[in-house]
Amino acid sequence: MLRLVLFALVAAMIVFTIGAVVSVFTPASSTPTPRRSDPMPAALRNTAFVLLIVLMIGVVTGWLVPA
Repeated sequence: MLRLVLFALVAAMIVFTIGAVVSVFTPASSTPTPRRSDPMPAALRNTAFVLLIVLMIGVVTGWLVPA
């Protein structure tokens, strides 16, 4: 299990490093891109957020963890 965690950590570090190097060599845009409107309605976004919190609490307390 520890090997899996270490492998995931090394993979994340490699991806982060590649992203940082690419962002350094990518020229910055002179004009900011216009912001798109949010396609998700506020009610749906809030409901999804509450369900996510309930899911996390359920996993942490053991409601949703198989025995």
